[in-house]
Amino acid sequence: MKKIIFMTVVLSLVLISCKSGNKVMDSDKNIQDYINHKEYILLSNDNISIGFDNNSVYGSAGVNSYMGTYAIKQGVITFGKLGATMMLGSEEEMKKESEFLAYLETAKEIKINGDSLKIGDMEFIIKK
Repeated sequence: MKKIIFMTVVLSLVLISCKSGNKVMDSDKNIQDYINHKEYILLSNDNISIGFDNNSVYGSAGVNSYMGTYAIKQGVITFGKLGATMMLGSEEEMKKESEFLAYLETAKEIKINGDSLKIGDMEFIIKK
């Protein structure tokens, strides 16, 4: 009887430790739920941000605000047609903005690691 109780306790502890240690976002639903209602800023340029609200995406491309839709499937994020305001910035700012928005036009792998978000090669941190 003691042996059965001991084995049950050990097995329970193993299962609990495996479950609680797994912080990997392993499904599209987990990723989508995690980023929902959050906004992130680009590590290399804090004028650029990306936020998520249900299936909508929004943010600052540097000078202009942008908005649109997104979907996540098999760990890949795709953006629908993005719209943006039409303010004018410096030539350098407009170039960076154009490059950022063009980068989002193609499907990219999405990964979550704590407060950081990676879309393709771009790394973002949660906006506080």
